[in-house]
Amino acid sequence: MYQFGELCGGYGENPENLVEDERTCEKDMRYFRSCYPERARRMVEALCDQCDKLEYNDSCMMAEYPDRETIYRMVEKIYEESQKVGKVDQERNETYLVAEPAMTSKQMEERMEKDMLLVMLCDEMHRRRMRCKRRNQLFCTC
Repeated sequence: MYQFGELCGGYGENPENLVEDERTCEKDMRYFRSCYPERARRMVEALCDQCDKLEYNDSCMMAEYPDRETIYRMVEKIYEESQKVGKVDQERNETYLVAEPAMTSKQMEERMEKDMLLVMLCDEMHRRRMRCKRRNQLFCTC
């Protein structure tokens, strides 16, 4: 069985390395998010705001197995929030050939954005959970 320090590059001996690695990781993540398309940047801002509210030990985000329905509700809430900022009015009524027969292009676009949000949310929750776990294991005096 591995010890925490062995898996994380010896942070046990030098906790300052963890702090520096976290800073580097955050800087790298901010850069790559700046490369996102405009719409995705608005979505990730709303997503991060929601995750900020849930970043505490007993939240649904930190549960061992977060409830899928809760995650889907979060996606709906984040989608609605991201729609409020810089909303572009698109009155199209085309039908995608690949989609369900009665689905308009607007409905397909909404579905795709929600799917993308779900992936982004799961990724963000995982990142924050791992960061919390690393910090707790390193700094816990239990």
